[in-house]
Amino acid sequence: MIKSLASGLYGGVVEARRKLYTAGIVPVRRAAVPVVCIGNLSVGGTGKTPMVEFLARMMPAWGLWPGIVSRGYKRSTPAEQVVLVSDGTEIFATPDQGGDEPVLLAHMLRGIAVAVCADRAKACAELTSAGLCDSIILDDGFQHLKLHRECDIVLVDATVDLGKTRMLPFGTRREPLSALRRATCVVHTKVASPDAIAPQNDYYRKNRAKVSKIAPWVPQFATRFLPEGLVRIGGAEDDSGDLDLGDLPGLRVMAFAGIARPENFFDTLRTLGCDVVGKSFEDHQSYEYIDVARILDSAMEDKCDAVITTAKDAVKLLDMELPSEPPIYMLTQTVQMEDQEAFQELLTDSLRRGVALTPVP
Repeated sequence: MIKSLASGLYGGVVEARRKLYTAGIVPVRRAAVPVVCIGNLSVGGTGKTPMVEFLARMMPAWGLWPGIVSRGYKRSTPAEQVVLVSDGTEIFATPDQGGDEPVLLAHMLRGIAVAVCADRAKACAELTSAGLCDSIILDDGFQHLKLHRECDIVLVDATVDLGKTRMLPFGTRREPLSALRRATCVVHTKVASPDAIAPQNDYYRKNRAKVSKIAPWVPQFATRFLPEGLVRIGGAEDDSGDLDLGDLPGLRVMAFAGIARPENFFDTLRTLGCDVVGKSFEDHQSYEYIDVARILDSAMEDKCDAVITTAKDAVKLLDMELPSEPPIYMLTQTVQMEDQEAFQELLTDSLRRGVALTPVP
């Protein structure tokens, strides 16, 4: 009863805030370039970072060169300070200074500028005034109503039953489900392959039906995050390099992750044929060398052949001097989207309001 009342109260405050922006009582600011937002209704775990990367790699083919703007969650620098994580050529911030995900994106997307600030309009101005981009991808900004955007992409996790989620503070949802009506489109993430018999396929169907009932006019798409390869981190220069996914079956590995749902990462490795010893940390875990040393010691004690972590965790280890044994790898992933052409057409139509697009041949 108390939990329901608290969640209801939180939802009421969120809805009142939305109405202040809708009525124009609280002003909405516009960036100098068109903005596309990737967000969700819940706290973490829907796959925003791989979707931001996916979109940033896609947009140049539309004649756009995007910059990325984020809050920079859990960074040590002041929230209202604009931190230029990368100008597309050089990376200026550590994960501690700029946030783990923005710094990870800067490493993955060389050529793409990244800035963070609690006031995302200020971060947009930092990038556009320097001529570093002609469009903005707003990372995790669906609830940041003070910044206008041409397109809102809302992610829904296909491994979670959307209809059974609860509002904060006792659930994981930031907004009522009715907020889906603001979306330009909904993208269901972590969808199983069509021939798989798995609980997430059941949730996916339920979630699609739930979205259709709440916002029948909102287009829906589906994506899968597919393992791509294993990149070696640290070690001596003459150490053997990366691994193919085909090398994994039969290996015993220590897997560690500081993400919203680490068990999903461990399950992915198991499907690739690994015998997994999993070690979970808090989301956005900040690693000291002693933490990594303990992980490696545990791996040796458990007779593991290798240590594997996520890209989000690996970016925090790049400046550490890591031993050669046991070898540490980062699992890389790629995004596969169903009906990608329709998705691109929807986004380009939305973005044309802000800029004339010239497709690249």
